Amino acid sequence: MGTPLLHVFYNHFLAVLLGALMGLERERKATRLAGLRTFTRVTLFGSICGQISAMATGRWVILAGTIAITVQAALLLFLRFKEDVSAGLTTSIALLVAYGIGVLVALEQTVAAVALSLATTAILYFKPQMH
Repeated sequence: MGTPLLHVFYNHFLAVLLGALMGLERERKATRLAGLRTFTRVTLFGSICGQISAMATGRWVILAGTIAITVQAALLLFLRFKEDVSAGLTTSIALLVAYGIGVLVALEQTVAAVALSLATTAILYFKPQMH
């Protein structure tokens, strides 16, 4: 791609689009606790962590981001239990996958990120038929 600034913008924009795809699928659920805004922010956070990690000497930023998203997903699951909603791990795990997709985009693994995003969205969409 052209300039480094456009390349960074492209990566972050792609991460947002892939997160939005998964988030839109979650929006159709009546009992959702994470939807369009959450998934787009998680993939964007992943791409930011991946970008910082690529510029830094170590990969500790990706690990720190993974821990942060894991804590968020655990809190989401806790809220579901607390509200006595039939809790499942689907959305919490999907948030972790969304973070990984953002990291993949930042690390120039766009084909893998797109494929993983499409596969995750399909799995989320067909969840009722898979039970």
